[in-house]
Amino acid sequence: MAVKADKLLDTNVPIIANRNQSRQASKACIEACVDVIEKVFKDEFRLVLDVDWIVIEEYQHKLYPDDQSGLGDQFLRWVLTNLYNPDRCVLVKIEKDGATFNEFPNSDIRLKNFDPSDRKWIAVAIVYHKKHGEIASIVQAADHKWRVYAAAFNDHHIEIEFICDSP
Repeated sequence: MAVKADKLLDTNVPIIANRNQSRQASKACIEACVDVIEKVFKDEFRLVLDVDWIVIEEYQHKLYPDDQSGLGDQFLRWVLTNLYNPDRCVLVKIEKDGATFNEFPNSDIRLKNFDPSDRKWIAVAIVYHKKHGEIASIVQAADHKWRVYAAAFNDHHIEIEFICDSP
């Protein structure tokens, strides 16, 4: 059996996969997000999450696991069902420190203005890399402001997989 890649999914991926909450997304972007969620369901990669549910809580603010009408909502139900299955999810520990995280490269001046609400993704990816020696890409759909930080992210072993064209 081939080794599965491990990935993080920014919340905008399942939101756009829900279709009804993504009027600003192009049809191609919606289909790309649907494809990623379907790959999760088919176990084509493992999902990386944090043990304290910081990522899951963000999912829960935007998605509804009891509403199975949207694929993104089904994704949240999948997460809650498979969270502790090591064949489907990898859990890491990150530590919140005020508006940021201890694991976030706060000393990197290039990342000084990176959105504090998105720092959890970077912290999870960094801890994953330190623990496993591999890179778990962060799948990003619609938050194109991340593109300006790509070089800094690469220097910290963080890969952003942009699945939608920029506007």
